[in-house]
Amino acid sequence: MSKIVTVVPRPERPHTIGQKNKRTKQYKKEAVAVKKMSLKTKSFTEAKSSIQGISSSIVVTSKSNDNEITEVSDTEIVSDVRVTQTNNGVSVELYLEPSDSAQKTLADKKASEQKSKDLEAAKNKYKENVKAYEVRFNDYAIEYLIDKNTSTIYETTTDYNSISQSKFTGSMDENISFNLDGLEMTAFNHYVGNDSVAIFNDSSGNSNKSSEMNPETTKSTYFKSLNLPSENISIVNKLKLPLKFKTSVFLFHWYYVCSD
Repeated sequence: MSKIVTVVPRPERPHTIGQKNKRTKQYKKEAVAVKKMSLKTKSFTEAKSSIQGISSSIVVTSKSNDNEITEVSDTEIVSDVRVTQTNNGVSVELYLEPSDSAQKTLADKKASEQKSKDLEAAKNKYKENVKAYEVRFNDYAIEYLIDKNTSTIYETTTDYNSISQSKFTGSMDENISFNLDGLEMTAFNHYVGNDSVAIFNDSSGNSNKSSEMNPETTKSTYFKSLNLPSENISIVNKLKLPLKFKTSVFLFHWYYVCSD
């Protein structure tokens, strides 16, 4: 027959309890002393030295006050202090202000990232507002660029680099009308709301089905000499100039392109 044995923990001795209470009082005294210190505007090294002058057992650590700049050095300046007291001691966390160079590096990084985003947005806007179509024949093709920003259509062929242009009215989902070199023409999406296929008709009775192309590729391949007004406006708007100077720059650039 087995016996059940109950083990009762030995109560702490009064002497041990007294020692704990004494240490706790000492930790509290140290924590209060640290909180009263003027640590802000001091470097981490200076602040740590002052804190551990109260007690070398105080644990002092540093942390950046900027979540985006995690690396800080011991020479950085204290901007805030957090004191924690437990039964095991006192710990102090010093929040440091990142250096000017670190903040500039972060600002430059953000500016670079924003520039990349702006360029990507401009690229996407270009694709949205400029459409390209190709009518393919056996031995050549007709290339069209439609700039919705200025309601202008441009035409060239793969075997002859002359560029014709005309203003147009209407929309591709319904019908656009224009005149290229005296020839009245219309164009529209083969399927409403779908730019992948368009029909180009002229007053001579010709009707040609075209396929949507990449506008950047079409422009760089067949319209190299063409400077779209929408591109010029986009470039000028990126310049940090007063409006009257932006206007002058644009007009000069457009005059130069047209008179070339």
